[in-house]
Amino acid sequence: MRNHKTTPSKRWMILLFFSIVCISNIDAQISRLKRANKYYSQHKYAKAIPLYKREIAKNNTNSTIIKLAYSYSYINQHIEANKYYEMALTSKNVNPKIYLNYANSLIASGNPTKANEILELFSDTNVEETTESLALVLACTTRIPAYFHVDSVFNININTKYNENSPVFHNDRIVFSSDRPSGILKLKSRTSGHGLEQIYSIDEKGKIKRFSALNKGYLNTANASFDSTGTKVFYTQNNTESNKSNIYSMQLFSAHLEDGHWIKDGILPFCRKGHNYMHPAISPDGKHLYFVSDKLGGEGGTDIYVVHQTKKGWSKPENLGSKINTSSNEGFPFIDTDYNLYFCSKGHAGYGGYDIFISKTLDLKEFSTPTNLGAPINSYGDDISFSLSKDKKKGLFSSSRNNGDDDVFLVEIK
Repeated sequence: MRNHKTTPSKRWMILLFFSIVCISNIDAQISRLKRANKYYSQHKYAKAIPLYKREIAKNNTNSTIIKLAYSYSYINQHIEANKYYEMALTSKNVNPKIYLNYANSLIASGNPTKANEILELFSDTNVEETTESLALVLACTTRIPAYFHVDSVFNININTKYNENSPVFHNDRIVFSSDRPSGILKLKSRTSGHGLEQIYSIDEKGKIKRFSALNKGYLNTANASFDSTGTKVFYTQNNTESNKSNIYSMQLFSAHLEDGHWIKDGILPFCRKGHNYMHPAISPDGKHLYFVSDKLGGEGGTDIYVVHQTKKGWSKPENLGSKINTSSNEGFPFIDTDYNLYFCSKGHAGYGGYDIFISKTLDLKEFSTPTNLGAPINSYGDDISFSLSKDKKKGLFSSSRNNGDDDVFLVEIK
């Protein structure tokens, strides 16, 4: 048998080859993690998730596991998020915030018993109890009385495997938003991986069609709010210009009905592209517009604001204050025919996640202390975007209670 010897020059070539391969693999991992972190910082969770999963398979670091758990939570895939929160708890030094986020995710996925166990671990960390932790304890243990007499919650025939939300009654139709695939290009959201949000309507015969007069196929368009005449609509849409963070923020727009056609009025004058302005809710008389923003100077997270119609146009935005807004997030306001305010919140005590609340009007600028609507309208999932018919006998809302994606539900109120 011949004795094959490796010469020095060949040995160096082999070492060099393996060095290049190792460096390439390391560079690829660094590049992958950098891209994942960039997507994460831009809230593009659908693009970050597969990169983080590949990174964990190669390099199982706690910070990557936590970001993957957060990414799944942000797009309401709580069962997947729970797997990675559980992995994060195996590290030596667990940030107490992880216990709270895990408990939130467990509640949202319908497991308050396990959430209570995780909250006990949080209390063992000797970190001072926070408003959030106390609210989560209440969510696990408190029974909230129903505000309305409701026998059943009906799942209506507009729901898909994608998100449907922001339902409102409009004439003989229900108008709603959905991120189901639409348009020729079938563009996708980098946050959820679903389609872009568009506005739709369904008539009494069950026929669904796109609200083409408002939608732009390359922009998110959602959250229609009509005045009492049905001839004026306010809605949310991406700005066509990016802000300093290279993000196309959400802005408020309006349109009016003229000779049977919707004519766009353009962006509302108080909006600024540096922050989000969204979820409009016009009062029955059309003189007061409520909306949600993350603009500076609020209570924290997203807050509810109001502007008033004057002879010179819309007034400056006014924050509804700490009775309504919390250090967490509030959203999706609605004003009924008696000028009572409905909204969803993560900061007021409830079942966990977003719950729907009512605050009775005192003088259009001031509202009563919020009351949780209770079950069956609220659940352990996210419950948002409540609205009423003019006679207040029917209600619509969205909930992630079934499968993590938002579906629209109908209730008959007695």
